[in-house]
Amino acid sequence: MTGAWIQAPNKRLVRRATIAAWAVVLVWAQLASSQDERQWEVKIDPADQACTADAECGHVTTRCDNCNDGAPVNKQHVMRYRDAYEALYRVYAGAHCARASPVFRFVCRDRRCAMEPFQ
Repeated sequence: MTGAWIQAPNKRLVRRATIAAWAVVLVWAQLASSQDERQWEVKIDPADQACTADAECGHVTTRCDNCNDGAPVNKQHVMRYRDAYEALYRVYAGAHCARASPVFRFVCRDRRCAMEPFQ
Protein backbone atom coordinates (compact mmCIF):
# COMPACT_ATOMS: atom_id res chain seq x y z
CA MET A 1 0.00 0.00 0.00
CA THR A 2 2.82 2.37 0.77
CA GLY A 3 4.39 1.83 -2.66
CA ALA A 4 1.17 2.77 -4.51
CA TRP A 5 0.82 5.95 -2.49
CA ILE A 6 4.39 7.05 -3.36
CA GLN A 7 4.07 6.31 -7.11
CA ALA A 8 1.01 8.50 -7.76
CA PRO A 9 2.59 11.79 -6.62
CA ASN A 10 5.80 10.93 -8.53
CA LYS A 11 3.87 10.42 -11.77
CA ARG A 12 2.08 13.72 -11.29
CA LEU A 13 5.33 15.44 -10.46
CA VAL A 14 7.02 14.01 -13.56
CA ARG A 15 4.05 15.01 -15.74
CA ARG A 16 4.04 18.56 -14.34
CA ALA A 17 7.80 18.89 -14.72
CA THR A 18 7.59 17.67 -18.33
CA ILE A 19 4.82 20.14 -19.15
CA ALA A 20 6.76 22.98 -17.50
CA ALA A 21 9.94 22.05 -19.37
CA TRP A 22 8.12 22.02 -22.71
CA ALA A 23 6.54 25.38 -21.91
CA VAL A 24 9.98 26.85 -21.21
CA VAL A 25 11.37 25.38 -24.44
CA LEU A 26 8.47 26.75 -26.49
CA VAL A 27 8.71 30.23 -24.96
CA TRP A 28 12.49 30.26 -25.45
CA ALA A 29 12.12 29.12 -29.08
CA GLN A 30 9.53 31.81 -29.75
CA LEU A 31 11.74 34.51 -28.23
CA ALA A 32 14.81 33.32 -30.12
CA SER A 33 12.99 33.19 -33.45
CA SER A 34 11.33 36.58 -32.99
CA GLN A 35 14.55 38.46 -32.24
CA ASP A 36 16.07 40.34 -35.12
CA GLU A 37 19.82 40.49 -35.64
CA ARG A 38 20.27 43.97 -34.16
CA GLN A 39 18.99 42.84 -30.76
CA TRP A 40 21.91 40.41 -30.43
CA GLU A 41 24.47 43.18 -30.54
CA VAL A 42 25.87 45.25 -27.69
CA LYS A 43 25.54 48.91 -28.62
CA ILE A 44 28.54 51.08 -27.79
CA ASP A 45 27.90 54.55 -26.40
CA PRO A 46 30.18 56.96 -28.31
CA ALA A 47 30.95 58.73 -25.01
CA ASP A 48 32.57 55.47 -23.81
CA GLN A 49 35.05 55.70 -26.70
CA ALA A 50 36.52 59.03 -25.58
CA CYS A 51 40.29 59.03 -25.09
CA THR A 52 43.41 61.17 -24.92
CA ALA A 53 46.05 58.48 -25.60
CA ASP A 54 46.36 55.12 -27.38
CA ALA A 55 46.97 53.34 -24.05
CA GLU A 56 43.41 54.18 -22.95
CA CYS A 57 41.79 52.15 -25.75
CA GLY A 58 40.71 48.51 -25.63
CA HIS A 59 38.41 46.10 -27.44
CA VAL A 60 35.03 44.50 -26.82
CA THR A 61 33.10 41.85 -28.74
CA THR A 62 29.74 43.26 -29.71
CA ARG A 63 27.83 40.68 -31.77
CA CYS A 64 26.78 37.22 -30.64
CA ASP A 65 27.18 35.78 -34.15
CA ASN A 66 30.82 36.96 -34.33
CA CYS A 67 30.17 38.52 -37.76
CA ASN A 68 32.02 41.74 -37.05
CA ASP A 69 35.33 42.74 -35.54
CA GLY A 70 33.95 44.14 -32.30
CA ALA A 71 34.44 47.73 -31.28
CA PRO A 72 37.03 49.94 -29.65
CA VAL A 73 36.16 51.37 -26.26
CA ASN A 74 37.96 53.20 -23.47
CA LYS A 75 39.49 50.60 -21.12
CA GLN A 76 37.54 52.12 -18.21
CA HIS A 77 34.36 50.69 -19.76
CA VAL A 78 35.59 47.35 -21.14
CA MET A 79 34.32 45.16 -18.28
CA ARG A 80 30.81 46.66 -18.41
CA TYR A 81 30.55 45.90 -22.14
CA ARG A 82 32.02 42.41 -21.71
CA ASP A 83 29.46 41.66 -19.02
CA ALA A 84 26.65 42.89 -21.30
CA TYR A 85 27.95 40.75 -24.17
CA GLU A 86 28.27 37.64 -21.99
CA ALA A 87 24.70 38.09 -20.73
CA LEU A 88 23.43 38.20 -24.32
CA TYR A 89 25.61 35.33 -25.49
CA ARG A 90 24.34 33.02 -22.74
CA VAL A 91 20.87 33.03 -24.32
CA TYR A 92 21.87 33.40 -27.98
CA ALA A 93 20.85 30.48 -30.18
CA GLY A 94 21.50 31.85 -33.66
CA ALA A 95 24.12 31.21 -36.31
CA HIS A 96 27.82 32.01 -36.02
CA CYS A 97 30.19 33.31 -38.68
CA ALA A 98 33.14 31.09 -39.45
CA ARG A 99 35.86 33.55 -40.34
CA ALA A 100 39.26 34.64 -39.20
CA SER A 101 39.25 38.07 -37.62
CA PRO A 102 41.94 40.48 -38.69
CA VAL A 103 44.39 41.65 -36.05
CA PHE A 104 43.91 45.23 -34.94
CA ARG A 105 45.69 47.73 -32.78
CA PHE A 106 43.68 50.18 -30.75
CA VAL A 107 44.51 53.84 -31.10
CA CYS A 108 43.18 57.21 -30.03
CA ARG A 109 42.27 59.28 -33.09
CA ASP A 110 40.58 62.65 -32.79
CA ARG A 111 39.95 61.99 -29.07
CA ARG A 112 38.05 58.77 -29.84
CA CYS A 113 39.19 55.14 -29.64
CA ALA A 114 39.55 53.49 -33.04
CA MET A 115 40.79 50.22 -34.53
CA GLU A 116 43.52 50.09 -37.15
CA PRO A 117 44.63 46.87 -38.83
CA PHE A 118 48.25 45.89 -38.35
CA GLN A 119 50.13 46.25 -41.60
